[in-house]
Amino acid sequence: MARKRPVGGGQARPLFGAGSLGLLGEMLLVCLAVAVLCVPVVTVLPALTAGCRHLNRFVDGEETTFRWLLRDFWQAWSKSLGWLWSLGVAALALLAVVDLLLATGNGVIGLELPGARLVAAVAAAVLAVAFVVVLWAASLWEPAARWREVIRVAALQAMADWRGSVLILVGFLASAVLVWMLPAMVILCPGLWCFAAVATDRRHQATAQ
Repeated sequence: MARKRPVGGGQARPLFGAGSLGLLGEMLLVCLAVAVLCVPVVTVLPALTAGCRHLNRFVDGEETTFRWLLRDFWQAWSKSLGWLWSLGVAALALLAVVDLLLATGNGVIGLELPGARLVAAVAAAVLAVAFVVVLWAASLWEPAARWREVIRVAALQAMADWRGSVLILVGFLASAVLVWMLPAMVILCPGLWCFAAVATDRRHQATAQ
């Protein structure tokens, strides 16, 4: 799924007209838009995908609007069983919550489980790999692509470019620290993950040339 991206040359239309606020305004509005689309939880995958698509168009200097973001969101959800893959990502999010409860010693439904910390550590490693692959996939998806192929390529790319995968994890840890310091910042996290995925993918494309 190698792609050649244009290098600027167009006129980008910032989301919601955020151009008056510069790149910072664009970043905040993309974060908010992606966060709203993630609210149902089962829509996390198409929401991240739509955010990545918008950012790629914006960075390339192409015209992009909120309507286009919604169109990408719907296509990522409805095409090639995107809704089914989205349910899988939602299940991973639920597993992450359970894993956090185990890791903090809160147990499940009030019970302290034997070996909970070890189970939590193993689950955290699996979730970290899944998180990286999902973000790679969100940055790689295109309307004509099939999700099964996108996930396969994303997994291969995550292994081949392990430095990029580490950068994505660092971005996740940075957002976790941000939420720990100020819980209200959780609304920005999905958008920040999109920024990390797009930046990592573009780094990969640049080094591959």
